[in-house]
Amino acid sequence: MRPVLFTWRGLTIYSYPAMLYIGLVLGVTAGNLIAHANGIDALRVYVATLILIVPALAGARLLYVAAEWPRYRNNLGRIWDRPDGGYIMYGGLPAALLISVPLLRLLHLSTSAFWDVAIFTILIGMFFTRIGCLLNGCCAGRRWRLGLLVPNADGVWEKRIPTQLMEAAWAALLILAALAPPARLLVPSSCSSAWVTPLAAC
Repeated sequence: MRPVLFTWRGLTIYSYPAMLYIGLVLGVTAGNLIAHANGIDALRVYVATLILIVPALAGARLLYVAAEWPRYRNNLGRIWDRPDGGYIMYGGLPAALLISVPLLRLLHLSTSAFWDVAIFTILIGMFFTRIGCLLNGCCAGRRWRLGLLVPNADGVWEKRIPTQLMEAAWAALLILAALAPPARLLVPSSCSSAWVTPLAAC
């Protein structure tokens, strides 16, 4: 598609790492704002998030290497070669969850409260990263005659299921659903208000 986003003064900006960076910045910012809005210590959430990004990226990289092991087994130096690229995001969550247990205790943060906030960081990061996958021409789905004309990792262009766009759209829907106001129920007019939250009493 467009693996090189642009070139400026001899500096090449690649689409995937650029979108990954944008997703991380916006995701961390959103998490900080949501922590503030919910009365959670935003500074501690910010510190925890920045620390957990490291094992999350490492886990995503290692899962990719495991999936593509024949490419790396005879050249282990390529495993952490950044220009080589390659992440599977689902590998990042188990690593981050594992490290978060002692980290959140150390920072005196509630595990449930932190992950309620962190899910926004994850989903926003996922949205932009999947756009990066589309631009990079990787993670293409199966061939499908009604699909989108996109290349696979080998550069072969065919009509395929646009899994990158589907996952980005799914992340966007989950974000909107999480931000939606709580559902309200219609109750008898004997109550002080015709509309109350489900847990309210007359």
